[in-house]
Amino acid sequence: MKRDKKADEAAVVDMNDTLMDYAHKRQPHVEDLAEELANRAKDDLNAIDVYLKDGGEARKEYQAIAEGYLRDKYNLEGDELTTARDTLVQAAIHYLLGHTKALDDWQR
Repeated sequence: MKRDKKADEAAVVDMNDTLMDYAHKRQPHVEDLAEELANRAKDDLNAIDVYLKDGGEARKEYQAIAEGYLRDKYNLEGDELTTARDTLVQAAIHYLLGHTKALDDWQR
């Protein structure tokens, strides 16, 4: 299966924009929110559940955006979808790690 890199990157940006919007509502006074989220999520995505104290709502939405995109774009299902979702989530976290300043500035 040939991947559409531009579309994949757009999905990653959408995932992070959604995460930042949500997290900013939960933690409005944190100056370096993107950096905080990235550092927590890089080793374990579930770590943002504890940080945001939301029972996993942000994490589940992050994964749902990835799943919906992959299902619609590539018609993936089952284990193939789960594997691709996890890969896209890792790409999104990597993007978040590399763009923390820009995302924090955008949020302000």
